[in-house]
Amino acid sequence: MKVLIVDDEKLTREGLRDKIDWAGLGFTDVRCADDGLHGLEIGRQFRPDVILTDVRMPKLNGIQMSEQIQQLCPESSIIIMSGYSDKEYLKAAIRLRAVSYVEKPISLDEITAALREAVVRVENENRSRIRSKEATAFELTQYPDQRGELFLDPSWFRSPPESFQSAFTVLIRNYDLGGMTTEDSARLINGKLTELFRNMSLDWLYAPRSPLFIFQMFSRLPLSDQQTDYLGGRITGELSDHLGSFHVIIGRQVRDYHNLYESYASAVISLQTAFFLPARTYLVSSSSPEKNTFRSLDENYYENNLKMLLTGRDTEGLRNYTGELLSELTREKGLILPNQVKDLYYRLHLVLWTTARSMQLDPEDAMNSSVIWNDINSCNNIYELDRLLANNISSVIKAMETPSGESEAVYNIKNFIARTYSDPGLSIKDISVYAHLSTSYMCTMFKNETGRTLNQYITEFRMARAKDLLDDPRNKIVEVAGQVGYNDSNYFSKTFRKAFGMSPSEYREQSAPGGAS
Repeated sequence: MKVLIVDDEKLTREGLRDKIDWAGLGFTDVRCADDGLHGLEIGRQFRPDVILTDVRMPKLNGIQMSEQIQQLCPESSIIIMSGYSDKEYLKAAIRLRAVSYVEKPISLDEITAALREAVVRVENENRSRIRSKEATAFELTQYPDQRGELFLDPSWFRSPPESFQSAFTVLIRNYDLGGMTTEDSARLINGKLTELFRNMSLDWLYAPRSPLFIFQMFSRLPLSDQQTDYLGGRITGELSDHLGSFHVIIGRQVRDYHNLYESYASAVISLQTAFFLPARTYLVSSSSPEKNTFRSLDENYYENNLKMLLTGRDTEGLRNYTGELLSELTREKGLILPNQVKDLYYRLHLVLWTTARSMQLDPEDAMNSSVIWNDINSCNNIYELDRLLANNISSVIKAMETPSGESEAVYNIKNFIARTYSDPGLSIKDISVYAHLSTSYMCTMFKNETGRTLNQYITEFRMARAKDLLDDPRNKIVEVAGQVGYNDSNYFSKTFRKAFGMSPSEYREQSAPGGAS
């Protein structure tokens, strides 16, 4: 039995991993993840029997992560951990049919009891599913019998299962149901492919498990590579007029239909590769290039390059930036996980908006970190991420090329503040010396043109930068205070609350992607 521990607090995560007698409870494999996004990535491949998760985490909270994992692993049991007595989370835990809701600080006895209950539930559900004649194709791949073979009822087939010499899985990953229910989409997809399958003398079982549609295929003779490519092309063609964005994955063929779970596993792994393919394409697992090494991404390099182009107002370089980035990320050079790429594009958007604001640019489509992450997370492949970033860079370029309407003196003063706001000693006198204007004249001119005093503008500028920095959970609040020109973190917090009606920690909790709204 397998368990996944998800908590962004390292001490809690590793403490649970190291202090619980997992073997005594019947667990043979324990995995950990440091936030909800990584938990989702691991969960999709690891397929845990039990998920032990914190609620409030960056990017994706524990409830949202568990809901998405349960779409593919409905048999998983959930144990929720939280330091917050929040009724909404309790309601969500009930909706997930969570085994237990454990409040922090964690009691090992309470966690152990919850785990024992989860083990019993999983074992009972596994036994009932194996016995059930109503098992779906998806469940068949997950519940082999005691001999390690796949349970198939002969009544499900038009021909005896033993007459098939080849079996394989076809996954259709549909990214847009277009307003239809999962069941309606399944009937549509199956109906559109029925004639094709019959013409190729294929038998099949299918099951909807949104967003996946799973077909288990059976053939009397093994398909050649040419026939497999023909099948992938025809499926893609048949569905292109009816589905918006989708990928078709064909798992590798197995000669013994009892080993279909191997074909299913190969197809699921290939779904990671499909992220780097355009929509409405197919991929045959056996033809996928072997990628045995994982590739790390130098996020700082890409971030610094983008920032350099922005501050240098290199519009031509900015227009070429996304194309060069896409080419780099899609060339064969080791395996990159989709969530690695999404995280990179998220960080690039933060650099884009933060730098644009520091340059006194106000792009029409500027957005906060939560909106950015939602847009990025909704992208189904790297090409959609590329278009999103390219469109937002174009918005910044447009702002660069649009006259500001300010006097040259005010424009220069704002630029000077943008470069020096992190200096706690920044004063009106410093600005007047830079602008070659008397203090009184400069203050009057700035107030008349902008409607704000210089001190008001400096504070507002610093607070806006503080919000940008707080959007990145890697920045500690005391560090943010220093970066925006405040030696005293308490004074910074009071100023922030006065500006926005909440403390920095409350803002971070509210604006975190996947957090409370």
